Amino acid sequence: MLKCFVVLATWGQPVYWGNANYHYDGTSLCTCCSLMVLLKRIVDKYGVSSVRRVYLFGLDSVVDIDGVSKICGEGDGGSVCRNVVCRYIKNGYRFGDGCFSDYHGLIDYVSKFYDHVYKELLEKSFEGARYKNIIDSLRNVVKVVVLPALGSPGGLFKFVGSVEDYVALSLINLGEDLANLD
Repeated sequence: MLKCFVVLATWGQPVYWGNANYHYDGTSLCTCCSLMVLLKRIVDKYGVSSVRRVYLFGLDSVVDIDGVSKICGEGDGGSVCRNVVCRYIKNGYRFGDGCFSDYHGLIDYVSKFYDHVYKELLEKSFEGARYKNIIDSLRNVVKVVVLPALGSPGGLFKFVGSVEDYVALSLINLGEDLANLD
């Protein structure tokens, strides 16, 4: 019997995620992202074709961070996630004001950020020649859903979302997308 998986993951600000050792089925994986462990376990047990979609639910407030330059300027080291974000920043990605002109631009900006981090973490988590095709497949099943936050986590912006907005937009995005999956 073919197993199909739709994976839901909620993400915050990856620059703050620390590494952890995950142990499963006699294997271990050191990573900063439990999603990578889950994907690796599914792929190893059921094959990459069983992963139909990966939804990343991230908050729009990921751009509201002060001091990322300071965090990234502290040298190499730290978690894989921190290093991925810091490399992205060194290649031109910025957080904060001036990166977008309206809310739709913010959504697009945040979506690209999460998509980039996801794809880099795939590369780091699925190392080796045998995983080359798997990485390519998993890159194509991700859908980033940016949801409204509440508050001012970094003090640069004020977000006025609500739990009801978060839930409603999550369900709308899931419903529309799942209806169109083969």
